[in-house]
Amino acid sequence: MKSEQRGIHVTEVEDFLDKINLGLELPESYTLLSLAQRDERFYLGRSMFLGLVEWGEDTRRYTNAQAVRKILDEMTKPMSIMEINAKVHSLTGIDTATTVTGILINEGAKYYKEQRLWFKE
Repeated sequence: MKSEQRGIHVTEVEDFLDKINLGLELPESYTLLSLAQRDERFYLGRSMFLGLVEWGEDTRRYTNAQAVRKILDEMTKPMSIMEINAKVHSLTGIDTATTVTGILINEGAKYYKEQRLWFKE
């Protein structure tokens, strides 16, 4: 994490460990995150992102909510949910199995039903 200067998500733990090739049989990702929480070098942040304590509470990754806020702040024209989901994926690096409709509503976005587009007033 230190060399890449970004935290990892619970869904990325196995790939991360495979990449550094420890050659060990390791427990499930959630078990490893639980163990990391007990290690003073790591910080488990929102949305199951693991970062380094030296970064403070910043895991150096966007959560879905933070990504949606950024998209809405930078939005210049209405966007479809597919465009928004793709942009959320681009910002977070995480595949989201669900759309971010609830977050859009909570952040005050409006939906054009006829055009099936989201926008921020």
